[in-house]
Amino acid sequence: MADDGDNCPVTANLDQADQDHDGIGDACDTDLDGDGFNNEVDNCPSVVNPAQDDTDTDGQGDACDADDDNDSVADDSDNCPLVANPGQADQDQDGIGDACDTDADNDGILDGVDNCLTVPNTSQLDFDGDGQGDACDSDIDGDGVANAQDLCSETPAGTVVDPNAGCSIAQFCPCAGPRGSTEPWRNHGKYVSCVSTTANNFKKDGLITAAQKAAITSAAAQSSCGQ
Repeated sequence: MADDGDNCPVTANLDQADQDHDGIGDACDTDLDGDGFNNEVDNCPSVVNPAQDDTDTDGQGDACDADDDNDSVADDSDNCPLVANPGQADQDQDGIGDACDTDADNDGILDGVDNCLTVPNTSQLDFDGDGQGDACDSDIDGDGVANAQDLCSETPAGTVVDPNAGCSIAQFCPCAGPRGSTEPWRNHGKYVSCVSTTANNFKKDGLITAAQKAAITSAAAQSSCGQ
């Protein structure tokens, strides 16, 4: 081909290929993709990658790397194409892998401030204020008794409870009436007896002192519960 019509006059370029259409044939173009980086230093010599992004630092730019995060899952089927997520975990099934999902449980609360990262807890309720939301807290009231065994799941903080039942003396003997019943106490004496017996059990188990037992029983006797 005559030099005046040849896009590589001193280098053979029979098909006159010029992928970046800059008028310089590929055979003699030092920047094949025209992105401003010479071929020898361009991490994607034949694909435009002006920022030279290379997420997995494998020397192959993101623009021409079929697996940008190098997690062995091709970008076109990777639910986290720029963050390694080899198992493709996606607990909320929103199509965004857990490794790159800013709301992994899809409850509308971003992971950075969500008190239950992997369990939806839209209300962010945290009864015991321990930073772990009720939806994912195995001991909601923080009394040391797991929810599954706790008969009184919302015991006020700092209250002494039976370690097996998770209930306080006041919860075992509510002022309104016997626990588990909608009926009131038959009389004041029945209420006081419940408190006295329960307080005595707490004392025997080393949960309260004799002085505390006496004070609790005295307070019950002076109350109006059951009257």
